[in-house]
Formats: sequence, C-alpha cells, structure tokens
Amino acid sequence: MSDTKEFSFKVRAEPSGSITNRTNKSKLGDGYSVSSPDGINSELQSWSITVTSPYTKCDGTDGEAVLAFKFIREQAALAKTFFWVTPLGDRIRVESSTITPKKTGAVFSVSTTFTQVYR
Repeated sequence: MSDTKEFSFKVRAEPSGSITNRTNKSKLGDGYSVSSPDGINSELQSWSITVTSPYTKCDGTDGEAVLAFKFIREQAALAKTFFWVTPLGDRIRVESSTITPKKTGAVFSVSTTFTQVYR
C-alpha cells in the first residue's frame, strides 16, 4: 500500500505551467526524418504555484499557506513525492525542491514549482 500523500491546498487562481514532450528524432539520408516519443513517460509537466492566506486563523491555528509550507517542506526533507491535481484536471506525481515562504504583516504566502516525476 502506498503512503504517498496528496497536496490539497488551494493555490492562487493563476498558476503557470509548462508541458514538455521528449522525443527521439532521426534524420534519414533521403531528406526524411523519423520521430517517436522518448519512452512511455515522455510528457513532463512543471507548475509554478502560490498559496496565500492569513498567517493564523481566527482560532490561533496555522493558516492554510503555513500548513502548505509545512507539508511541502516535510515532503522535500524526506525526498518524497506527492500527488497534485493540475488546473487541467490531471492528477500527477510531483516533487518540489525549492520553497519560497514570505510573510507580509498578517499574510503568509509560499511559492514553489511542482515538477512531474514518474516512479
């Protein structure tokens, strides 16, 4: 049974992403070329996201962005991947290696890039 967790925090309305397809290409001597996907997992997605919330909730507990920061930091420290649903509705396995937290007054935000991985 897998212990892979899912990132379910609400991200800012405008995450930006890129989708790259790896291919193998060969040029033939008569001017033709042949291309094919590079393996069974040739598509890679990368998404820059931000979670913003009050630093603490009214009851004094951590806000959603603080919880998201703790979740990402814990997964990165353990070198673990986790699942995330993209704005396109794809549920992908991702990792996050760089986390940028920011506290401005009572507002906390965390930004990171999720990079798709296959296991």
